[in-house]
Amino acid sequence: MADDDQLQKAAFAALLLKEPQPFKAALLLFPDNTNRALRIANEWPTDPEVTAEMNGSWMTVELNIL
Repeated sequence: MADDDQLQKAAFAALLLKEPQPFKAALLLFPDNTNRALRIANEWPTDPEVTAEMNGSWMTVELNIL
């Protein structure tokens, strides 16, 4: 599930660069789920992963080596 969130946040960040209105960008990502789009539009624009993706920053990834 976490991987899905990361991919969705990256996609949302890319959409925000094209469509600066968060709700419209979220609707492009989730056209059949208005409730989810509304929640994302309110929560994700300031999310660290989204802002880092929009700024072209690389996130630090923790690797667990067995």
